Amino acid sequence: MIYKVRPASSVKMVLASCDANKFSLPECFNRFKCLGDKELISMKSGNELLDFIENNTDNPYFFLDFSEGLIDNWLRIIGKDFETCASQAEILFRYFQIYTHRLANYDWRLVEESDSLMLIANRGLEFVSSKFDDLILYGSLISVMKNRGFYGSVEAGLPFGREYYGRNLALFENVTFDKKHLYIKVNKSQGEVDFINKIQREPSIITEYEQVIAATNMIDVSVLSLESLSFVLGMSSRQLQRTLKAKDLYVKDIIRDARFRRAVNILERNQGDLKRTYLECGFKHQSQLSHLFNKASGLSPLEYTRKHFKHI
Repeated sequence: MIYKVRPASSVKMVLASCDANKFSLPECFNRFKCLGDKELISMKSGNELLDFIENNTDNPYFFLDFSEGLIDNWLRIIGKDFETCASQAEILFRYFQIYTHRLANYDWRLVEESDSLMLIANRGLEFVSSKFDDLILYGSLISVMKNRGFYGSVEAGLPFGREYYGRNLALFENVTFDKKHLYIKVNKSQGEVDFINKIQREPSIITEYEQVIAATNMIDVSVLSLESLSFVLGMSSRQLQRTLKAKDLYVKDIIRDARFRRAVNILERNQGDLKRTYLECGFKHQSQLSHLFNKASGLSPLEYTRKHFKHI
């Protein structure tokens, strides 16, 4: 199973910017507001959100306006991971580690030479790619280097032509175009060696279970089912059941837990308001919400609120 994922923070940052700018979005994007920053979602979700904004805004420079705030929020969430980095190469290596081994399953690789380290992000054909993947990767990585005071000679290449990136070209510095993939190359400091060997000793920890959980986060809780989950994952229902059973996992348990997590997040966001919560969860009666909480936690929604949401 390969279901491409990314952290929900990447979408939540955009949603927060839309709220701040009073930009209306379809209801389908609201489900991401209830997720934790490091919960996983589909790789495509962020690009779909940005594509919607681009197609429905009067501001042709919207991404440039958004990018500063997005990257500031990104640094707030993940910036501590780079505090011990002492060079550009270490930052590039750490960035690769974080995203390919902990937060996402991107199709990236590192190429190391005696005096340089290069991150390569593979890209498909232009019509199935998104410029926002390139804009965010480049912008966030360069911002980390500048934030840590190690921004020097950086060589970068973009997969497609200048026209593909439109008015967002102002974000780039010293890049070349039409390179078939995105790459960022930095010089290594004297004595820096064996970054590649470190990667080989640290396999990805994004499991098939986590990929399934990411898929549940893409489905409205009211229609979450074996069929809808199989569809999102691009598998038949029987194939999904067999894949999970081999790991002693069961779809019914995953769906129940996903509904409970979503209900907990919605309940907290609604400050313990049970009526708003059961309606937003897609239930017709409050008793259905109570049944979910009792089965998953042994507590009623009210008891759960009193025990776990001390701030309410």
